[in-house]
Amino acid sequence: MGGVTSRPAMRLAMFFCFLGLLAGCGGDSPSGPGRGDGIAAIAISPGSLAYTPGTAACDVQVDNAVATMTFTVTLAARGDSLTIAGVPAAAGVAAEVALAVGANPIAIVARSAHGDTTGACTVNVLRLAEPGHATLSYLVLSAGNLAPIFTPSITGYTAELNHATSELVILPVAAADELATITVNGAVVASAQDSPPIPVVDGPNTVTIVVTAEDGVTTETYTIVATRLAAGVVSSSPEAVGIACYVRYPRRDFTLVPAFDPAVTSYTVNRVSTGGSNDFSLEIAARNDAASIRTYYPIGGYTNSGSWVLTGMGNIDVGSSYTFRFRITAPDGVATREYSVTINIVAPG
Repeated sequence: MGGVTSRPAMRLAMFFCFLGLLAGCGGDSPSGPGRGDGIAAIAISPGSLAYTPGTAACDVQVDNAVATMTFTVTLAARGDSLTIAGVPAAAGVAAEVALAVGANPIAIVARSAHGDTTGACTVNVLRLAEPGHATLSYLVLSAGNLAPIFTPSITGYTAELNHATSELVILPVAAADELATITVNGAVVASAQDSPPIPVVDGPNTVTIVVTAEDGVTTETYTIVATRLAAGVVSSSPEAVGIACYVRYPRRDFTLVPAFDPAVTSYTVNRVSTGGSNDFSLEIAARNDAASIRTYYPIGGYTNSGSWVLTGMGNIDVGSSYTFRFRITAPDGVATREYSVTINIVAPG
């Protein structure tokens, strides 16, 4: 099929690659030169941690009932400073961190008085979902763009396929991928893996994704109606199908104001500060995946992109405001439309 089956995985890989780069923008990233044995010991509660100095990452799994975890860190050098999950902390004093359901990467970083990193470790805490948790975090197509842009709470979608598309591959990502079972048109598909190719014909094609929770009873059904254009039809639409702004993982969406409408071209998002890097991801998709989107970044000019764009920022101060612009050119190369999204970093309350 000319590589169609790999496109969802590539798009998801690009997504998580971007998120990894975004996470690495912060001063608390444990990657890069300077990692050493400045962290002498890490103790957690509840549970225990097998940590030895110089270890870059440790994994811990807790039940859903565990909503917070305390970290007590011993430093090798008395004069070093410490941050836990991006927040300054005192060595030898328990620091409490809230846990979301799913993956919680907790960065622990020690620095010298000169600001050099003397030790860093990421404790990856997996908080299990409650039985009955049956939602997706992300849903990716090999061709076409979902309308509206995927949001876990929305279960019905459409997509426009060009006539050259003969089959469609779906890549679903479960919010609790260790626990949920997923089927795509009846075929079992592992979370974050490609479905078998689904043949498509001219006109509407229905794809049904069913997520079953660990309890084997609770289910959620997502439906995509993908319409393939007839031979010779070239879309003249410069419309976006959606704009979304969210924290990466675990996913937390921010409200777009006004609510998305393809005819409305200017939006605002108030990203409430949580005291960390105040990072966000910003996503936009064109109605037809043969369209092109030119992205004008607030800093550093612009770049040409495909019909689906993921961008964002991190390490932003409260009170900051940035405007992103996106110019969509229709597949016919004639019609254009420009959208703008202003992100405000605001204090809680």
